[in-house]
Amino acid sequence: MSLKAKPRKPTPEEQKAIDMFGPMVQRGKDLGCPADQMTNLVRAGIFLQPKQLEFCSAARECDKDGGPTAVMYGGGRGAAKTHAVWAQIFADDCQRMPGLKVLILRKVGKANQEQVNDYRQKLLAHVKHEYRQQAQEISFENGSKVILGNFKDEKDVDKYLGLEYDLIAISESNQLTFTKKKFILTCLRTSKQGWRPRLYEDTNPGGVGMAENKQMYVVPKRQNREKETGTRYIHTTVYDNKFINKEYITQLETLTGWQRKAWLDGDWDFLAGSFFTNFIHDHHVLPNGAGKFDFSKIRNVWLSYDYGFAHNAAAILHARDANGLYCALDEYCESEKVIEEQAEDILAMLHQHHYTVGDMDFMVAGRDCFSRNEQGKTIADAFDAAGIRFQQAEVDRQNGWKLCHSLFGDISAGIPTRGYVHEQCVNLISQIQLAQHSIKRPGDVEKFNADLEGNGGDDALDAWRFGIASDPFQAIKYARPVALTRNPYQMLGMGV
Repeated sequence: MSLKAKPRKPTPEEQKAIDMFGPMVQRGKDLGCPADQMTNLVRAGIFLQPKQLEFCSAARECDKDGGPTAVMYGGGRGAAKTHAVWAQIFADDCQRMPGLKVLILRKVGKANQEQVNDYRQKLLAHVKHEYRQQAQEISFENGSKVILGNFKDEKDVDKYLGLEYDLIAISESNQLTFTKKKFILTCLRTSKQGWRPRLYEDTNPGGVGMAENKQMYVVPKRQNREKETGTRYIHTTVYDNKFINKEYITQLETLTGWQRKAWLDGDWDFLAGSFFTNFIHDHHVLPNGAGKFDFSKIRNVWLSYDYGFAHNAAAILHARDANGLYCALDEYCESEKVIEEQAEDILAMLHQHHYTVGDMDFMVAGRDCFSRNEQGKTIADAFDAAGIRFQQAEVDRQNGWKLCHSLFGDISAGIPTRGYVHEQCVNLISQIQLAQHSIKRPGDVEKFNADLEGNGGDDALDAWRFGIASDPFQAIKYARPVALTRNPYQMLGMGV
């Protein structure tokens, strides 16, 4: 008589894993995730929620002929979008395809390294890998490699051009202009058998790339044309993340206006109340519109500044060409820097364009720069000591916004454009697109603060307005120009 061994009772830890991963595997199966994909995720100890699994399923669809080549995981904040994208790359794509070369592009932030370490602990704790911090590379035993590409300004993306990547992922992709994204996608190609090159993106509505990404992903989703366009869009909100703390949800729920629509609801249509409805990215952003502004014959240059420390300090370099056309030439946006550091950075920005403060026709700053502290000193005094002498800007909001709005003309109505924005003014462009009509103050723009992570805000927009409203030529019709030390008519080459 043979005796059968009694089955071993799972340990509490094992039972917990069974209880957790069992339902996840079933949900993944229901959503179309292949068995080996779920095995890879479970082996890595990665638990994903239904919406995250929906993204992973779409990522596997990229393997099939006729499947998508670009997948966007988009919507509201706090939905753990980036977590899901990195999980798919680390635990599945890199493990099943030896020698895979992946580029993950993400904007450098204050907690950049902390974020990388956090993701490694959560996603790679059970996966053998080597992390080279200096090179920002993660490599696996099968030869697959992930390059963590960082960019602060769009020009930083150029260092990754000319290389070949089997997969490119862009975190918060709306922070990149569509033009720059198209450049980096020229690097998306492969020689690996059984692998189709693909793009993964995650983002919230808003940012310089929003309009184009909406057309690329959201519109085809709504029109049932994803198969035709080769794209896939998965929408999510904070309510899809059962592990988010309730305090964060409450923060989002207390927001109003476009921020509530974009960050809580993940609404891609929140620009319906846009203030600058006459702003068209492809037309008003240079140098895409080469020849509209004569950079070789700049007649006037000036600087405007909006103070900040916890939030961004912002400065805009303005220019007018010999034809009287205007261009926001460059921007400075930084937080948590003292005045001396800000002054140094602003002077460096001018130097990049071969200017000094002596070349500026005038330099203006917001009213708070002239408020005196207990010692009788002002922020303007500190800048003066650093070599930048500001005068008080014209700060009337409604007249200022009216002037700013008029610069863009109205193409549909045949009103000519008088002003442009250079593409390197990334923050300004984004904030122009985000600006909303004030509900309580007709003709004004609704104030909007930085996001919950301290990014964004309207500081560049305010600095731009100061410079436009204080420009004696542009402001004559609507606003009182500031008192300047130089004759404005001489500045414009018009004589006395």
